[in-house]
Amino acid sequence: MRCRLRRLNYILFLSISLFLFYRIYNINPISLYSQSPFTLIHYQNNTYRILSSSFKYNSRGSYLNFAYFNVEQRNRVLYIDFLYDIPVSSQWQPDGHLYPIQIAQYGLSHWSRLGLNSKNQQNKIYKFERIQPKENNHCSSWHRIKDEISLSNTYIHFTISSNCSLHFHFSNNNIELIYSTKTMHDLETLTKKIIPLKGSPRQVNRYMLVDIEKLMTKTLFFRHDFIKIQICGDTQSSVDQLIIGNQTLYDQQAFYSATRWLLNNQDLQTGCWFIHVKRNYGHHTQYHLRNPWCSAMAQGQAASLLVRLYSLTNNKEHLLAIRRAIQPLWSSNVTRAYFNNRFLWLEEYPLESATKGLFVLNGCLYALIGLIDANTIDYQPYLSELINQIIISLQHMLPYYVHPHISNWSLYDLSHITMKSKINTASYSYHLLIHYQNYTYRVLSSSFTYNSRGSYLNFAYFNVEQRNRVLYIHFLYDISVSSQWQPDGHLYPIQIAQYGLSHWSRLELNSKYQQNKIYNFSRIQPKENNHCSSWHTIKDEIFLSNTYIHFTISSNCSLHFHFFNNNIELIYSTKTVHDLGTLTNRIIPLKGSPRQVNRYMLIDIEKLMRKTLVFRHDFIKIQICGDTQSSVDQLIIGNQTLYDQQAFYSAIRWLLNNQDLQTGCWFIHVQRNYAHHTHYHLRNPWCSAMAQGQAASLLVRLYSLSNNNEHLLAIRRAILPLWSSNVTRAYFKNRFFWLEEYPLESTTKGLFVLNGCLYALIGIIDANTIDYQPYLSELINQIIISLQHMLPYYVHPNISNWSLYDLSHITMKSKINTASYSYHLVHITLLQCLRQIFKKTNYSVSQLFDFYVERFTSTIL
Repeated sequence: MRCRLRRLNYILFLSISLFLFYRIYNINPISLYSQSPFTLIHYQNNTYRILSSSFKYNSRGSYLNFAYFNVEQRNRVLYIDFLYDIPVSSQWQPDGHLYPIQIAQYGLSHWSRLGLNSKNQQNKIYKFERIQPKENNHCSSWHRIKDEISLSNTYIHFTISSNCSLHFHFSNNNIELIYSTKTMHDLETLTKKIIPLKGSPRQVNRYMLVDIEKLMTKTLFFRHDFIKIQICGDTQSSVDQLIIGNQTLYDQQAFYSATRWLLNNQDLQTGCWFIHVKRNYGHHTQYHLRNPWCSAMAQGQAASLLVRLYSLTNNKEHLLAIRRAIQPLWSSNVTRAYFNNRFLWLEEYPLESATKGLFVLNGCLYALIGLIDANTIDYQPYLSELINQIIISLQHMLPYYVHPHISNWSLYDLSHITMKSKINTASYSYHLLIHYQNYTYRVLSSSFTYNSRGSYLNFAYFNVEQRNRVLYIHFLYDISVSSQWQPDGHLYPIQIAQYGLSHWSRLELNSKYQQNKIYNFSRIQPKENNHCSSWHTIKDEIFLSNTYIHFTISSNCSLHFHFFNNNIELIYSTKTVHDLGTLTNRIIPLKGSPRQVNRYMLIDIEKLMRKTLVFRHDFIKIQICGDTQSSVDQLIIGNQTLYDQQAFYSAIRWLLNNQDLQTGCWFIHVQRNYAHHTHYHLRNPWCSAMAQGQAASLLVRLYSLSNNNEHLLAIRRAILPLWSSNVTRAYFKNRFFWLEEYPLESTTKGLFVLNGCLYALIGIIDANTIDYQPYLSELINQIIISLQHMLPYYVHPNISNWSLYDLSHITMKSKINTASYSYHLVHITLLQCLRQIFKKTNYSVSQLFDFYVERFTSTIL
């Protein structure tokens, strides 16, 4: 039953991608087949949506249906990284790593949510009164916040709802953010989670539920419960601009966290966000991904994310990052593969062997969309040519993705052809509208118009933080920490880019932010032996010397503040539903230089207190504690919109600060093999084309805001690995260029993951939209040519009209890698988006995508 469900999930995912593909390219399906059995459906009440007939893709707007994604809640997300505020992936590395694809999707989903929510809630500003505790108590007194809270021998202490976001800036090193809450069955039990925050002065952006779900696995919360929070620090630590916000603010911050990570981690030479996880392809243990490897899907989705950033910033550095992100898709074989040695494909998982490829459908389509996004804002003839090449490949290859034995079912990849492996049937999760693993996926509506400055696909409906693979939101960077391939977590560029894109998209969705409520707390006279003897309303600054901030807010709030000096603690505590006598605490240590802290209550609770279920409307008790000289100012309790803002910038900030300036890559240092082929390792570190593409898309959106030349340069660097080197490229059948999400060590092998390449393509398109470059247009054309030839291979040979995840069954003779239910939906969404993008500029290409959209969507009727 589980296998059947997974297969259905993948079918849904691919169907969405193909539907999107056709809406972009507007290709006549009759040119390929005499009739098409596919029809589009839209499940109104499900969390995964295909695109409607009115969907119009905009490289500046929502990214496909990512507005309905919740990247953070994926099982493969260990947590949101404490330093970068981006998801940490556990894929292929149980202790977690920063996966560029996941980061790019994280950013794209939040970007898309911002676009989906046109009316954003205003964030609440909380003010706290002075406390006079007993002697020998570290929390002796504190006053109204003005500008700064010094955390010397004190802490900020308050309670907020678990569905809030928490944002603050801290100064100096070493503070702790502490969550605490009560469990459901035994409310005398106290559960705490301490998040150490170290590093230079920086922003902190957390979402309560994601933190709790990812970090407190033994605690089950209801979404409406409240979390007790403490922010503690050591000598000289301080906090200012403390804000408790809502989902929108978190989306904003998640978007920026993802783009920041992509900008900072892109390899400046190749443009790749290298993935350092060593892995084999699942069905072929003898085929390894390059190590490190660069995923075309990562490059494309990162490019799409950076394009959206660039649409905000108009920053030249962001444009350069987009160009770098696209570079691996067109200028080298690092993400390329050639199907039948002829049709160019952008590989989500580029193998070490240059003669093999997986030809994963969704990866290439995401890369293609990334190329289109880049080319939209930065037109380059070489990108147009690359897009055309991919379209040509799709025209020839999409028929291969129709399952040969299961009517109207799709294949995940073409490994059964290229590697003589078992047919890789697309799973259900990539095909239909479903609520799958706590995140929402929707295909694009018929009215969808893609804009490289707008929402990224359907990422406004993504919740990267709540993905199972997100461990928690990083305590230092306020970006998601991924458990994918690394159980203890790592900063995964794809996840970070997706984190930023999702929050950006949410902000696009909510154009009018909700006003934040100002909370004034009256004086408390507690009983003896109580640490909170008295407190008054915050004015500008709270000094945390021998005292703490203590308050209660709704669990669906976000928390934002700035702290100065070192070492404060943010402590959540909440009562559970069945036994309100039990108190569960979660302590998040915040350390480092003065910086912002931005947390969303529900995410923190879900990630940090997994054994406790929190209801979204319950209340959380929060404490912010600090040591000598520590202080907090500008404490704000806000809504989702405020959190989206902060999360967007957190993702952006991490991307900008972690991009490799030489290659443009956001290298992934998780060592991994490809699942089906343990003897095929990914490059170490590796650069995912999907990460590069999604990061580029996120940076494009930042650039659209800032118009900052540095942001443009970061975009160009992000695209660089997609076109200028083989770090993310593979060639299907030594002919068709592909951008690999998972580039193998062997240059003769490729996985050809479809979604990774398509995300990379969208990233390229986003980059080219705001910073036109002829080489990017050429790269886009090459990918289109590959897609024209290779998309048929992504049709499942045994499941009618179902898609494949990659082409490892062809390139590695492995078992057919059927697209899961959710990946099938992703494929449909990506193809829908590409169809819409090319509808006006290249009708035949649009019709190609339209054919496969209709074909793959027929399986979800």
